[in-house]
Amino acid sequence: MNREIILSSMAWVVSAAVSLAASVPTNLKSTPIVNSLGLSLNEYSLSWKTDKGQTAYRILVASDPQKLSSGTGNLWDSGRRHSPDSSRIPCLGKSFQEGEKAWWKVQVWNNDGAKSEFSEPALIQVPNSQQPKRNRVILLGDSLISRMEKFGYFETAVTIRWPHHDIAFRNLGWPGDDVFGTARAEFKDGRNTRAWEPGPSNGIGYQILMQQVRDSKARTIIVGY
Repeated sequence: MNREIILSSMAWVVSAAVSLAASVPTNLKSTPIVNSLGLSLNEYSLSWKTDKGQTAYRILVASDPQKLSSGTGNLWDSGRRHSPDSSRIPCLGKSFQEGEKAWWKVQVWNNDGAKSEFSEPALIQVPNSQQPKRNRVILLGDSLISRMEKFGYFETAVTIRWPHHDIAFRNLGWPGDDVFGTARAEFKDGRNTRAWEPGPSNGIGYQILMQQVRDSKARTIIVGY
């Protein structure tokens, strides 16, 4: 009789432990994120399926399957993050290079505080777009843009938002300028600068403006007049 009680108790403990364990995430997907500034940053959001009751997750992203298998997320280790979300999670680790392959997996915690095993690994394949590797942003305009050189709030905000990416900035603002580059022709235009009127689109100022834009080889142009 005692033996039956012991065996029954052991079976109950095993059953309870199994019921407490979180289910292993499945159906892992990675989706490219369209950058709001038009930059090419090779960003991805990650999604998976799991039973209801997820309260936290941990994501590992590695440059090869061996590192991932050993529990090393050399590209990103999110750590335990308290969140019920399991879709459109931004991958915030090191930037992916053109044509690069990366592998990731995820584990979750449930309402009972129990964690699952890690999921099966999934592949992230970054396409090779043959685009310039560096993201150049130019600021083009009149005094509004020119005065931004003294502060740098915009540049700081972008760098903080995408800290692992190579983003360069150049300010092409000119005090008192217009879309024809009238003030930009200050040193090459023989007119009386105190009585300038907007020049034609084929004038020297406009030519200077367009040449500066071409020389910058920018991926994104932010205009402010």
